[in-house]
Amino acid sequence: MIALSTPLGQRGWFWEAWDKCDTAEREGRQPAWSRVRVKATDCPRVDPEWLKQERFEIGEHWYLQEYETEFRDVIDAVFSLEDIRAVY
Repeated sequence: MIALSTPLGQRGWFWEAWDKCDTAEREGRQPAWSRVRVKATDCPRVDPEWLKQERFEIGEHWYLQEYETEFRDVIDAVFSLEDIRAVY
């Protein structure tokens, strides 16, 4: 299976699959998935000036998710995922 997406918060099956691979790597285990991350800045066909304008128009939070492939905290979350994990 090949899955392509941009992150939309730290939720859903795409995030869970990605996060499980991160956890496996941190623990020295082989991840279940082979992952490839391609940021907009890695693609020579994407105009850097256009990206700069997008960052300004949609804001840092959305820009980092959409173009830099970062799984960010859900914007309406009361607690960050990092804070929740710190409790365990």
